Amino acid sequence: PADAHAVALLARAARLAPGEAIPRDLLLATLRLPEEDRSARREAVRGLNRLLALGLLERLEAGALRIHRLLSAFARQAAPDDGALAAVEAAVIDAAYAANASGAPAQMAPLLPHLRFLAEAARARNDEWAATLFNEYGIYLQMVGDYAAARPLYERALAIRDQALGPAHPDTAASLNNLAALLADRGSTPRRVRCSNARWRSMSRRWDWRTPTPPRA
Repeated sequence: PADAHAVALLARAARLAPGEAIPRDLLLATLRLPEEDRSARREAVRGLNRLLALGLLERLEAGALRIHRLLSAFARQAAPDDGALAAVEAAVIDAAYAANASGAPAQMAPLLPHLRFLAEAARARNDEWAATLFNEYGIYLQMVGDYAAARPLYERALAIRDQALGPAHPDTAASLNNLAALLADRGSTPRRVRCSNARWRSMSRRWDWRTPTPPRA
């Protein structure tokens, strides 16, 4: 089991931002092990320690880890794992959601290189995972006042969710609200967000743009 976990962890580390510090807990979280399965978690730690002993991962200060850029590229080719990217995105999204929910932008600092890397890599995609990455990154950028960078991320998340889930879905409504909240922060909230179809125009007429709620997933 430890060897299998080591292979899985290497594949997942290779899908995070190359050359950047990786929080240890974040990398272990990509295995998606049940909290109550202590045996599996011990084996995962053993697998991680094997990677460190072999020099495949580097231990940094404060317990963070790093994979060399060249090794990262090699591992993506030599250790393919169809579920690695999805597991990494899920772990980063969970951690980013918690950091954003804290209301303290500093909580995002260890995650930011990886959230940015994954969001940029997902730009051509039209799935819900991509939309959620854009949304969480947009929330962070809005919190730190980078409204110009946050807006296209919110708009992209909204477009994906509108297409995939429909305008009446709660996640789509949340994206619409996030965009409204951003425009309100910029002092440029329109009476309704311009929409490309009649259903959105109908929804936006029913929405109270004067009091948008804080951004949410």
